[in-house]
Amino acid sequence: MAAEPSPVAVVGTIFGYTVPVRTYLLALAMAVSTAAASAPSKPPKPQVRAVWVDGFHAGIRTPEEVDKLVADATAARLNLLIVQVRRRGDSYYLNSLEPPVEDAPYDPAFDALGTLLQKAHAAGLRVHVWMNVTPIWRAKQAAPKDPRHAFNLHGPTATGRENWLMTSDKGDTELPTGFSFDPGHPDAARHIADTMINLVKHYPAVDGVHLDYVRYAELIGTTIEAGAGVGYNPVSLERFQKRYGVKDKPAANDARWSDWRREQITQLVRRIYLGIKEVNPAVELSAALIPWGDGPANAAAWPQAHPYWRVFQDWQGWLRTGLLDLAVPMNYDRQAEPRTRVFYENWIEFEKNHKHGRRLAVGLGAYLNNADDNVVQLQKALARSRRKKYSDGFSVYSYANNGGLLARLPDVLKEAAPYPLPEPARDGHIAGVVQQADAASVEIARKGMFGWSRRTRVLTDGNGFYGAIHLKPGTYRVSVPGKSQQTTVVPGKVSRVDF
Repeated sequence: MAAEPSPVAVVGTIFGYTVPVRTYLLALAMAVSTAAASAPSKPPKPQVRAVWVDGFHAGIRTPEEVDKLVADATAARLNLLIVQVRRRGDSYYLNSLEPPVEDAPYDPAFDALGTLLQKAHAAGLRVHVWMNVTPIWRAKQAAPKDPRHAFNLHGPTATGRENWLMTSDKGDTELPTGFSFDPGHPDAARHIADTMINLVKHYPAVDGVHLDYVRYAELIGTTIEAGAGVGYNPVSLERFQKRYGVKDKPAANDARWSDWRREQITQLVRRIYLGIKEVNPAVELSAALIPWGDGPANAAAWPQAHPYWRVFQDWQGWLRTGLLDLAVPMNYDRQAEPRTRVFYENWIEFEKNHKHGRRLAVGLGAYLNNADDNVVQLQKALARSRRKKYSDGFSVYSYANNGGLLARLPDVLKEAAPYPLPEPARDGHIAGVVQQADAASVEIARKGMFGWSRRTRVLTDGNGFYGAIHLKPGTYRVSVPGKSQQTTVVPGKVSRVDF
């Protein structure tokens, strides 16, 4: 019988020579290591890395500030600047429907936005223009000097329909957050939307429009039981009463009144979304969203969350229907306080698990924390949820006061990452105006093999505007009482049907 091979017997050959086990394994390990080292590394995964740049501090007011902002963002390995260009009815850009910002460092002849777009894009940074939606002027502050300012035209001195101010159930227009326009007033809503659509028309290089304060103003002492006593502009109130055939002023906690106020905000967001997509389908719509209090445990608990009942901001509904390309909840909580730390963790868990197929970046209130605590919150924002879901990145508030987080980002992030672009459009939209129609029903039906099917109904807003989003390509029939038109829905486009 032949002898058994020893433990160091030949197991293979190297360059034609037989070798023992130990030598063979060592050579194999070296070969694998060399191959791994020489193989091309994987490109970094796309991730939203943003910073909010507010319009009340250094940012884009001068050419020098623009240069520094771009340099700082590049050094921090960011890829998105969310820059405030509309504070309260004013502009940091020239081609505007509103007057320039009245701020000593800012020269009204300087096109801050145009300069920023050029410098940021050259550095590989994307730009979302941050626009306050409903606020129009600060409380306890002298009125703007420019007579063209909307506060002077439609603020406290205006009467009748010309007064667009959000009003409390007690008749107050100067609210804790200042003066705001009521989204239920058709003229105010049209002005807000037109301002943003006009910007996209004149600045085609803009990558996105970012909505802030897209909600009703918050009032001190509001509870879910008592309701929010806001939204009582006479024109807005008259529209509600006419819709439901009532004469009395609704109570703050009236369920129908609350639903109506949520509808006004959602209709405004829809009008802005479709308006900017009609001008430039590549422009994204993002928004800074409310996550106050404790985060909801699940989707069923959403109606008990502060955004929904306190300021009538149904941003979960917006994500479900696709009204936002990028959601950025403002998770501004102190890491050092046990109670708010839990709020933060519960909210980001909910946010990661309820994106509804859209992109979501966790907003960090870095100004509230020190650098170490900010790093902890950032790591939690990027970690996997218990349901194995992830956010799409983060946004830091703010450039002016970030608790040292921007300086720490290069060490935390390790390398640069590209911005996660949306998928190519596979569907389209229909929008239009029904003249002199408030809350009119518009039926939209898709042509199928056996006639018109998949009917859906939408309501017009106070200006007669309606819209249906994310429709499959094909032929559609749009109908109002006594009239109908056909149109073709094309991916990425808005088909216009007016009556």
